[in-house]
Amino acid sequence: MSKPDSTCDVYRSAIDRVLSDVRCELGAGAVLVIDSEDAHLPPEVLAHDPWLLSEITSPGRSPTIYVGVPDEGWTGVGRAEWPSLEDATVAIADAVQEVLVESRAHWAVAFPACPAHPGTPLWPKMHDGTAVWTCVDGAAIAIPIGSLGAEARTS
Repeated sequence: MSKPDSTCDVYRSAIDRVLSDVRCELGAGAVLVIDSEDAHLPPEVLAHDPWLLSEITSPGRSPTIYVGVPDEGWTGVGRAEWPSLEDATVAIADAVQEVLVESRAHWAVAFPACPAHPGTPLWPKMHDGTAVWTCVDGAAIAIPIGSLGAEARTS
């Protein structure tokens, strides 16, 4: 993976890694993640969500990452507190998990599912400076966020 050039590129890279794992486990469009500073906001989302459009375009707002499940609302995560791509990736993955578990469409779905403990999700955290999905029940699993689509999961 190449190193992002700008702050916006850091967040876009973090978002892309998390969404890659969502697509792998739940399919495309299961969750949406939008950076308020990204010049390529999806018009189909903004056209159907007046709250998000007003939130993103309001004067004086802080740069924010918005996470939402289609037709179920949004939550905002402030951008300024993440010192690195890996920290941003963990924070966005955490927000995505929270939104998914509270959604009607994915309520009680373990995302991503732990290969050692079916029905239990892996959790995002930093491990040796890398954003990973880890087992909370003790299995030695550390899967880099953004790699769930790899041929085989390794522990």
